[in-house]
Amino acid sequence: MISRLLSLQESQPEFYTDEIIKGLILIMLLAGTETSVVTLEWVLSNLLNHPEVLKKARDELENQLGEHLMNKQDLSKLHYLQHIISETFRLYPAALLLVPHMSSNDCSVEGYDIPRKTMLLDDPLSFKPERFENGENMAHKLMPFGLGKRACPGAGLAQRVIGLTLSSLIQCFE
Repeated sequence: MISRLLSLQESQPEFYTDEIIKGLILIMLLAGTETSVVTLEWVLSNLLNHPEVLKKARDELENQLGEHLMNKQDLSKLHYLQHIISETFRLYPAALLLVPHMSSNDCSVEGYDIPRKTMLLDDPLSFKPERFENGENMAHKLMPFGLGKRACPGAGLAQRVIGLTLSSLIQCFE
């Protein structure tokens, strides 16, 4: 990123001054670390308040990793851990980017008639990582990083850092 900004500074020095480049890098660092820390605090709070979820996450780590310590290749094996992180993003997004979604037409959900322009949430205040277990596209349930061309560029990094940190904390501490 710095290399790209410096090359842009050479071609467009009036737009990419040293101060602008320093500001962009500072924003990236602060946005990336602050939001990850806030999310980790919420994840740990949820796990402490839901010991059955913590036990299930610990069991998954033991079953998938055995005795060896967590590494980045192991993260893709830990599906329940990812559900915990997704549920935390859903309940406590670090940056408020979400826009409420409403039904566009009248519909019926589990026998209930839902009028057009109704916001329908399934037990929205409960911490339930299992809501992400069915494996279908969850874009409608989870959009903490936004969508499309305005989506957060650090989404992938944030999910890996939070996953690795959380799994290491669960694995190494009682």
